[in-house]
Amino acid sequence: MNYRQMVHFLLNYILNIHFYLNIIYSFFYKYSFKKVGESFIFDGLGSTIINPFNIEIGNDVFIGKNAYISIHNSLKIGNSVMIGPNVTIIGGDHNFAIKGKKMSQVKSGGINLPIVIQDDVWIGANVTILKGVVIGEGSIIGAGSVVTKAIPKYTIAAGNPAKLIRKRFNN
Repeated sequence: MNYRQMVHFLLNYILNIHFYLNIIYSFFYKYSFKKVGESFIFDGLGSTIINPFNIEIGNDVFIGKNAYISIHNSLKIGNSVMIGPNVTIIGGDHNFAIKGKKMSQVKSGGINLPIVIQDDVWIGANVTILKGVVIGEGSIIGAGSVVTKAIPKYTIAAGNPAKLIRKRFNN
């Protein structure tokens, strides 16, 4: 076996491992979530999901690799939703207002609010979605955005914090 054949063999081997690991991750999470619809695709390699039993996922949903989802209340993802890679969804915070306690000691007791991602939403790569947010039907969230407030239906939002760029349709 020459060098080129060896590299080709190793790349094929690595890609096949990635493929099978994704099947295992998808199977595991499908039965860990509170609800999962049809045609759910999850590129779970490198992802962390805290409290998956608080998450409901609709039909035709894709979640990209390296997702970090920490939900202590609830997360509802509608139908036909695309979530890019490296997305962070955080449904709570720390109770940092306790006088006399170090920051490392206040990891619980913060405000935890539900997050809703409605139908037909596209969330770009490296987006952060924070507690209490509703992302309206048909919306697009630009890559690298930080969503701190509700996003109206059929709008394109981007930035830190995410702001309305424009409506998707003219009428």
